[in-house]
Amino acid sequence: MGGRTKRPRLAPGNLGALLEAYLERLRSLRYSAATLACVRSALPGFLFYLERQRVRDARAVSERHVASYALALATAKTRRERILTPNSRRAILSRVRGFFGFLFHPQVPHSLSATH
Repeated sequence: MGGRTKRPRLAPGNLGALLEAYLERLRSLRYSAATLACVRSALPGFLFYLERQRVRDARAVSERHVASYALALATAKTRRERILTPNSRRAILSRVRGFFGFLFHPQVPHSLSATH
C-alpha cells in the first residue's frame, strides 16, 4: 500500500473532536504556535455558544448561528471585564470561518461536504 493512512470520518455531531482534527490539520500544515493558540482560544467559545443554542451537529450550523454569535461578541467581555475590541471580534470570526472552511473542504478526510 502507499504508506498513507486514511483517517476515519469524524462524526459531525462531535464538534470538539472536529476542532481537534482542525488543530491537527493546522499543525500538519506547519502553522505557527501563535496561530494554533489563537484558534485554541477563539473556537471553544463558539462551540460553547452552539451548545447553548442546542446545536450539536456541525451540519446544523447555519449562517443565522454565526450572525447571532457575531452579535453576542459585540457585548462579550474579556476576563478583565472589558468589551472585546472590533479587531478581536474580527479575529474570532476569522477563526470560525477557517474552521468551517476546513469542515466542508472536499479533500479533508472527515469533510462534511459529502453529506450535503
